[in-house]
Amino acid sequence: EEHKKEEHKEEHKEEEEHKKEDHKEEHKEEHRKAGHEEVHKEEHNEEHQKEGEGKDHTEHDKEQAEEGKHDKEGLHDDGEHNPGHKKEADHQEGQHGGDEVVEEVKDEEPGKAETEKVMQEAHVNLEGEKPAAEDTEHDAKDKARKDHHKKKLEEEGAADMAQLLARAKEEADTAHGERVQNALQMVSEIKAKHEADMKAQKEEGERERLAKEEAEAKEKEEEKVRFAQEAEAKAKAEAEERERAEAKAREAQAKADAEERAKAEAEEQAKAEAEERAKAEEEAQAKAEEARAKAEEDERARAEEAERAEAARLAAEAEANARAEEQAKAQAEAEERAKAEAEERAAAQAEQADREREQARKAAEARAQEEARARKEQAEKEAEKEAEKEDAEDDEKDKQEEAAVEKPRSPMFPGKDAFTKEKVKQAKEKIKAEYIKHRDGFLELGLLQMVFVTAMGSIICCWGLCYCRKMHRKRRVARKKRMQDTRLQMERMAALDRV
Repeated sequence: EEHKKEEHKEEHKEEEEHKKEDHKEEHKEEHRKAGHEEVHKEEHNEEHQKEGEGKDHTEHDKEQAEEGKHDKEGLHDDGEHNPGHKKEADHQEGQHGGDEVVEEVKDEEPGKAETEKVMQEAHVNLEGEKPAAEDTEHDAKDKARKDHHKKKLEEEGAADMAQLLARAKEEADTAHGERVQNALQMVSEIKAKHEADMKAQKEEGERERLAKEEAEAKEKEEEKVRFAQEAEAKAKAEAEERERAEAKAREAQAKADAEERAKAEAEEQAKAEAEERAKAEEEAQAKAEEARAKAEEDERARAEEAERAEAARLAAEAEANARAEEQAKAQAEAEERAKAEAEERAAAQAEQADREREQARKAAEARAQEEARARKEQAEKEAEKEAEKEDAEDDEKDKQEEAAVEKPRSPMFPGKDAFTKEKVKQAKEKIKAEYIKHRDGFLELGLLQMVFVTAMGSIICCWGLCYCRKMHRKRRVARKKRMQDTRLQMERMAALDRV
């Protein structure tokens, strides 16, 4: 779209330039025609002067004054006797017609406005606005001079008048030739200036076109470079995005693997716990089966007793009711006793299991303590052996040093032989006594320190006692709960057996 706009602007600019060139050519033609008309006018005036030599000079002056007046007022419409007026009208029409073109191209070609202004001034000068004023002034001067000459001729005579007329004619011819030459020179200067302006405009247009082509080529290269950079940045971004996606995928895979491992571990742990629970349930079921077998034996025994009671009832109907009541009571008591015995046995079994676990734990602790004590004793024995070995080595070194070192010459610096083994032992015993003294110095503390230590010890003992009671109470409650659960389970199993 920008390229199309630029092409449209260039086409519009070329059209405007062509229009301006055509307009300027028309102006040139008009100026050329105007120059020819002026020449024809001068020739006509010369012929008229030649024809009117025999006429009265006053009549000729009147005709010239009338022609000058008509030229000033612009009354002639045919353009033959007043070509300057026609040129000015044509120039104004062309100027008004070209104003729109100048206004349209003004923003695009700022340097052409001055050229147009100079051209218009040149056209105005050529068309006769200022020269018309100069001609009017010159005609007035000529008229005054002619009047003066007329008076002189009247005063001096006909000879002087003829001489003055000849001189005036020569001056008029000279002034007319100078004006024509100045007009032609001005036209040639305007033409040369116009050609130079056109050439400069063409060169400027060529330079603008070349600069525009260079700018377009540069923009295309920059656009290519920008596209390449954008493609490279896009490729880099895509590569980074892929790397991030791969890193995320790896992290997700690692997370999924960790979750699967954790899930597998949890499943294994749950499976192990389920197996443990199954084992515990099997053990409880085995115990319940044992209890049920015992209950069945009791029921069989009761059935046998019932059969015997029924036989006895058949034997003695009179005592049947009383015996039946007593037997029912006895049976109820027996069932209660059986239930109580079963509960006691279950509780005893649970307590026995607790005692066994406690004994096993205590035995393990005792074994661990024995092993630790044995290791400690072994370490102490090894330390004593190493200490004895070091003492023996020290004794040997002392003996060697005593044998090797000479006695000192000065009593102020005793030699190593002064530190004998007995003195070393005395020093060690002294150090040991000091250590024992410092160790037993704790018992020599003041009353406040002893009270503080006693209070802290009593607080710790009370806390330990409370903790032990709490744990004992928890164990007792747990044991009761286990017994209750066992009893409920046995009752449930008995109800199922009855069903």
